[in-house]
Amino acid sequence: MNTSTPKDAEKTVKQPPSPPFQPMVLDGHKLPCYVKAAVYQSGQAAALAIKTTDSNLMADLLQDEVEAPLIRDMIRNKAAEDISLAGITTGIKEEEILGTLDDFVEKIVEGTGDMATRIIAEGQPSEPGEDGWLEYLLNSNGKPIRELGRADQAIAFRKVHQVKEGDVLVVRHPPTPGKDGSDVRGENVKPAREPREVSIQTACGPNTTVEEEKLLAAITGAYREDEQGRIRVVQEVKSEEVNAATGDLPKTGVASTKFWILKGVRRGSGVFTTEDVLVGSQREAGALDEQTRIRAGNLVVNGQVAGGQLPTEYLSGEIEGLEEADQKKLERQLEKSHVEVEELFAAREVLGRNISAGTILVQAEITSSALDAEKDILVDGNLVGGVASFGCRCQVLGNLGNVKGSPTRIRIGGEDRTEKKKDRFQSDIQNRKSKLETLNQALDTHQEEMERWGRKSEFWAAFLQGEKRVPKNQTERRLLVQFFEASKKKAQMERDVLDCKREMTDLAQLAQEMDEGTDEAQTTTCIAVGGTVYPGVTLEWVRPLEEEDLEREVLRKFPDNKSCLLQDIKRELSNAIRDYLEPRQDQMEERQEALDHMFEGMEKRPSGPTIPNKRFQIELLFPDTLTEETAQEEGQKLPSEAMLYAYSRTPQTFYLKQTWMIIDPLKNVTISVAQSEEGCTVRFVPNPEPIIPWQEHQKVLEQLDAVQVLGQTPRKLLRT
Repeated sequence: MNTSTPKDAEKTVKQPPSPPFQPMVLDGHKLPCYVKAAVYQSGQAAALAIKTTDSNLMADLLQDEVEAPLIRDMIRNKAAEDISLAGITTGIKEEEILGTLDDFVEKIVEGTGDMATRIIAEGQPSEPGEDGWLEYLLNSNGKPIRELGRADQAIAFRKVHQVKEGDVLVVRHPPTPGKDGSDVRGENVKPAREPREVSIQTACGPNTTVEEEKLLAAITGAYREDEQGRIRVVQEVKSEEVNAATGDLPKTGVASTKFWILKGVRRGSGVFTTEDVLVGSQREAGALDEQTRIRAGNLVVNGQVAGGQLPTEYLSGEIEGLEEADQKKLERQLEKSHVEVEELFAAREVLGRNISAGTILVQAEITSSALDAEKDILVDGNLVGGVASFGCRCQVLGNLGNVKGSPTRIRIGGEDRTEKKKDRFQSDIQNRKSKLETLNQALDTHQEEMERWGRKSEFWAAFLQGEKRVPKNQTERRLLVQFFEASKKKAQMERDVLDCKREMTDLAQLAQEMDEGTDEAQTTTCIAVGGTVYPGVTLEWVRPLEEEDLEREVLRKFPDNKSCLLQDIKRELSNAIRDYLEPRQDQMEERQEALDHMFEGMEKRPSGPTIPNKRFQIELLFPDTLTEETAQEEGQKLPSEAMLYAYSRTPQTFYLKQTWMIIDPLKNVTISVAQSEEGCTVRFVPNPEPIIPWQEHQKVLEQLDAVQVLGQTPRKLLRT
């Protein structure tokens, strides 16, 4: 099959050789004709061109009945010779060679051209192999959900496939090798690349197992697939309530199970799973009481998420400047009521709660809470008091703040959320590690006490060795009861140790599986408010200091608004951190050496000393570049203050925080924060049209429909 057109070939061999090779001679005269064979398309095709330099003379010669056959034979022989010189040996088409000659003669005789060209040889192209691929048997076309179209994705996420233990979920198809080809010179041509391998392990998630080239369900449950194509089989559990009697769900570790809790989670209890959690029912609102800890993939509460009074230092941002011991004390207090959701959090009302999620949706009001959304915060009521941090968008259908001026901090951007998650996991793991050390010590002490009794009593010692004896007197009967109680206590302590180890293992696995990507920097974020933005609302932009910031001119706020460059402020902070660290590092090394010497040869030893983490900061002002005249279409600007700070734990990382205060009430506005070469600016403009509640937004409703537990969806639960 031709891989090019004669016109393409003509472009390749259009120019005759200069000088021509061995011109053709007839009766002692050079024929005004040249023949050229050329290889192109990387050796996959060859073309033959015949051209005259004198059309009239060539026409006269070809009309001579005696000389015309001689000329044709001469051109044919010259073509064969040139083909041979070009190294063309494979895929030669004799009919095309003769056809080129016929075309040339016809054009010359009829006076329609001076050149003819055709493709006279084609190679055999190599055939690429097929990449290995994974066939997802329960999905449309066998593809992972991430490769489906948007509509198919929405349908796939809504479907809940129940599978049984041993069911085949994914099949690996190995790559198919390609085939070598050859060019017109007879040389071997390899495929452009080797087909890619694929591993069935990339689809392997919790409660699945691999057997040869297949991924199987390890348990009976619901088939779920995440955005990376990993498959997990989850179980779905319905519970009336989580309380002190039921204990946490699950009792230990982090489950891969969906939970539907009809009435709520009561004070002091918690739910820990990587999957979906629904609280409440269509007939009765559920609730999360204060001091309940939740960790979930998605969490929807048809009712109130309640909490106590969050620490003032936390809501005001002062926690970041406290000494490490004070920070940890506050963090432990916050952890008692922390709700950590990987993707979607939705509730009717939030009061005094510490919540972090991918997206936060609230139907009514948020009051005095700490919110951290990787993407959006959408509230169809009011957001009053507390602190709210988000990465993309904040929408409040009601009021932001209140007429009393309750401090309401809106943080845009922020320090790396992935690192914060890792820190929380590491903190949890460290707490479990400390707990495990305490449990092991208590178990060892209890075992030593039982052995001590064995040295005092032969009857007790016999039971320690596994013997069974019948008590002969009152003393032995009393010892028997005491031994059973001691054995029961030991068994419980051993279970506690195993439970703690499982918790550590689950948390470590979650930390390892955490997305390694960092938050994407947003150049523009916005807060849309349908009601009123009241004085007392503070906007903050926090981001890492960048190289291009260093040449910016700033005013040092204290003591005298002295003008300088940001690089001067950074240098001053670096020196302060160095002066803080150097003497303490020497002290830490001396204390570590002393501990190593004191506990030399011992398996158990206290952890080494660490330098308390401390925040160093300098408050700034940016030069006022505002004019009295402001283009209405650009929106009104707000002045700002700023701060440059860094922590002694990470002295190479500096953060720049800008702060804007709302002085006068703003009604029905969108506030945008943008980063440009001049820095960060805040503008507000009236909303051009009414804000759409998230409960009527189709994309949000699709997200809600993707969450299902036992056939119950958040849309039904919240009656949106």
